[in-house]
Amino acid sequence: MQEISLETSFFINNRKKLAASMENGAALILSANILMQKSADQFFPFRQESNFFYLTGICSEDIVFCFFPEHPDKHKREIILLPQQDERSLIYEGEKLNPTKVEKISGIQQTEKVDKLTAILQDYAKHCSCLYLLFDDKEESKHFIHPNQLLYQRLTKDKSFQEIKNAKDIIHPLRYVKTPEEIQQIKKAIAITANSFDKILRLDKNNRFEYEIEALIDYEFIRNGAQGAAFQSIVASGENACVLHYTQNAKKMEAGDLVLLDYGADYNYYAADLSRSIPVNGKFSKRQKEIYSEVLSIQKKAIDFLEYGKSINDINKYVAGLMEESLVKLSLLSVNEIKKQNSEKPAYKKYYPHGTSHFLGIDVHDVGSREIPLQEGMIITVEPGIYIPEEKIGIRIENDILISNPAIDLTASIPREIEELEEIMLSNKK
Repeated sequence: MQEISLETSFFINNRKKLAASMENGAALILSANILMQKSADQFFPFRQESNFFYLTGICSEDIVFCFFPEHPDKHKREIILLPQQDERSLIYEGEKLNPTKVEKISGIQQTEKVDKLTAILQDYAKHCSCLYLLFDDKEESKHFIHPNQLLYQRLTKDKSFQEIKNAKDIIHPLRYVKTPEEIQQIKKAIAITANSFDKILRLDKNNRFEYEIEALIDYEFIRNGAQGAAFQSIVASGENACVLHYTQNAKKMEAGDLVLLDYGADYNYYAADLSRSIPVNGKFSKRQKEIYSEVLSIQKKAIDFLEYGKSINDINKYVAGLMEESLVKLSLLSVNEIKKQNSEKPAYKKYYPHGTSHFLGIDVHDVGSREIPLQEGMIITVEPGIYIPEEKIGIRIENDILISNPAIDLTASIPREIEELEEIMLSNKK
């Protein structure tokens, strides 16, 4: 699997932006993710906590980042705390991190062992007016509490700091607008995703299992330099396409069914997110064409609707009106049903139960609320869908859009027109 290849300067600049967003005299402490046990002595593949990655680029577990830009001792302004590796760990796993690697990746020159955290906290408490931590105000999980949450619990209990604030409030806004470097990573993730979609289109899918498509996706991702899938791939044929986050991918695909694909590559920790709905046998039926054409029309209008200052809430409201018209046209709703609908539970929700857009970045559902105005450099998805369980049809079409004037469709080259899809799929059968 390819190593992360972002420039050190990217992470240095992110920390400079963070320092400018912090209160005067404030410090920040972030813990990395830990390994999650899979079985006995095996662990799930590691992925770094997204904010930790954004600020350091370091993809290793059990480390701590200490940041105090105005500390009187310049050696204590940026510190990475590393775990002590024992002899057995070195033999079986090799050296994970050392000071040279830390500096090469992140630009942070000062390292200590993680057992120095208490001493560093005591020192920071003497000098800082406010400490930023990552924590969740929601009810805690009964199954897992993140080290950042544990640190928050500990420090709020012992009251060693005058004030503790949530680091999300200053880090997340920095991640809303993507830099040119970030846009390039997402473009590369999309290119790798597009390549895999072309392979899927050209594959004879009749009587294959959904998991065979998932295996092809994973193979193409790794072969082309991605870290893997940005999220668990959805390969949902027939009635499975009406389950929004279906991930079992276990059904045999049958001629006459559509298969809904929702997947994306992870390149340098940045995600692509693509949805396409295609016929297993390469040819849309008349009814499938009718429904697909409505979804595609809605998507195109929604993309044209995008402009600075509008929000995802605005997009959802606009698409809701379009969806009502389409569902009436498809004889799924009547005008009377829409007139009598409960505003708290709109009639269209029966066939379109999700929102149209979300932000895209390090996380596939990236930081940013539905209320914030769209700005130059933000990236969002546009993904309307219609799901009809009684007809065993689920169709979603999703593209990734860079907010600009006009908006730029980063996935524009990936086929979505009925004629183009059929031409590619059927050309392999000649």
